[in-house]
Amino acid sequence: MNIGIAGNGNIVKEFLSIVNQIDNLNVTAICGRLGSADRTRELANRYHIPYVYNNYQEFLGDKSFDTVYIAVTNELHFEYAKKALQRKKNCIVEKPFTLNLKEAQELFRLANLKNCFLFEAITSIFTKAFKQMQNNISKLGPIRLVEANFSQYSSRY
Repeated sequence: MNIGIAGNGNIVKEFLSIVNQIDNLNVTAICGRLGSADRTRELANRYHIPYVYNNYQEFLGDKSFDTVYIAVTNELHFEYAKKALQRKKNCIVEKPFTLNLKEAQELFRLANLKNCFLFEAITSIFTKAFKQMQNNISKLGPIRLVEANFSQYSSRY
């Protein structure tokens, strides 16, 4: 898979720190805001990303990737995913996927129309805690209601 990254924040840094452990994944481009061009260029240099953009429309025109990892601020997830899907780019969208159900439904309709993949970048299903729950859920008996909250301390605190 050839991937382009939209964003340059902490979650992108975490992703880039493990990307070399994923077989057949090539990061070919990264796009950040004009105001953070230095940070975008620094990430591109550190992780050997050949194409760097500060304009999302130009970034989407890059043919070196077919999938966009969208890791911009939450309120932009819908807009960025919609524009990528309109350009027939597959999308992996950070959490929260969208701000409401209507936006999510619109993205799924567009992905189907454009024959594109659309995923949320959720990783909690691969954690040890989730595996423990999966392995022990049958011990609970009939389940009538589930209410869950996943929380973790931010590295910023």
